[in-house]
Amino acid sequence: MLIISGGNIKILDSYEGLESAVIYIHGGTIDIVASDDGINAAGDSGEGEFGFGRMPNMVAADVDVQYKLVITGGTINISC
Repeated sequence: MLIISGGNIKILDSYEGLESAVIYIHGGTIDIVASDDGINAAGDSGEGEFGFGRMPNMVAADVDVQYKLVITGGTINISC
């Protein structure tokens, strides 16, 4: 689980900017440069993805996970 509640986050070079099965963004300023997905809520099955990719090495043990991305505030800038 990834929870961001505030602050300034700059990801200057990545494949997946932010990735987790469950992501909550409640505030802050996030700048992301990614070659695939800026923000990706995903696992092995590929269901629940936000973007066009998934991590190829995720294990099947997360099949029952509820994937979700919840954004309630903040500023997000993504360049892919």
